[in-house]
Amino acid sequence: MGWRDRSLRTRDFASDSEVAALVSAFENATIPASEFTHAAHIAVALSYLDSFPPEEALRRMREKIRFFAAHHGVTNLYHETLTTFWMRLLEHVVITSDVDSSRRSVRVKADSSTLAPD
Repeated sequence: MGWRDRSLRTRDFASDSEVAALVSAFENATIPASEFTHAAHIAVALSYLDSFPPEEALRRMREKIRFFAAHHGVTNLYHETLTTFWMRLLEHVVITSDVDSSRRSVRVKADSSTLAPD
């Protein structure tokens, strides 16, 4: 499967195919900026961490957020410190979470923007 052999999801995305569609829409900037929510950011980041080693996932996230922001004319979307922080935090969650191996998901609590294993 992925780099860590995990299928990571957020609560807002019910299947790996939904996350894959989101990642594609994000990478091609076909999803409106207003629909690229915090949960969507997290889902893309987890997908990258599932597919690539951590440094490559971070590099890709940097590159794709900048492309997405430029495409949509959103000048305040990318922040290096926040991007690095979230990618490192999610990497830590992926590595240390005790997740049900049959489900292997991480849930984003949309109301508080905190992470908790399912």
